[in-house]
Amino acid sequence: MICLEGKKALITGGSRGIGRATAILFAQAGADVAINFLSKEQAALEVEKKVRKLGRDFLALKADISLKDQVEGLVETLIHNWNKIDILVNNAGIWTYGEIGSMDYAIWHETMQLNLDAVFFLCNAVVPVMKEQKMGGIINVSSTAGVRRRSHENFFFSRSYQDTIFLFSLKILIISYFFNLNNSSELPKSILD
Repeated sequence: MICLEGKKALITGGSRGIGRATAILFAQAGADVAINFLSKEQAALEVEKKVRKLGRDFLALKADISLKDQVEGLVETLIHNWNKIDILVNNAGIWTYGEIGSMDYAIWHETMQLNLDAVFFLCNAVVPVMKEQKMGGIINVSSTAGVRRRSHENFFFSRSYQDTIFLFSLKILIISYFFNLNNSSELPKSILD
């Protein structure tokens, strides 16, 4: 396992699934962990118990990360409490079945707000902090839908593809600041390897 001793990590969608597993693994590796959740407060409290049992600091931050002002408030709260952020894991995302030609625009819009806008808002909020620190890491968790390309996954594929393109642009922009950006469609264990 890698050593994240003294690092401060923010994991979106951290109350369950891949986000929860990542939060616990990062805590096991020595990081203090902040998770973002929208509605699963009880699940967030369960993650808090596990992380604190490992002797790590923990913050549960409720916010709708598809909204810019809530992302800015979330990052401000994190910086106020910890004075830094070393790792951002953009994990939160949704998938709703839908084929082009029969999909409702509201579903498309909601999916793009959480799956793309939130990634942009979060990166936009933490990159200046990481630049000032001259270090940091961003991990964007995406889906294998980008390589499967089934008809009912058209719009989810666009998130995976757009996420990859956005990350590439971000790497070019901030390569001189010596921090890492990764896009992963793998499970948390491979993130830590």
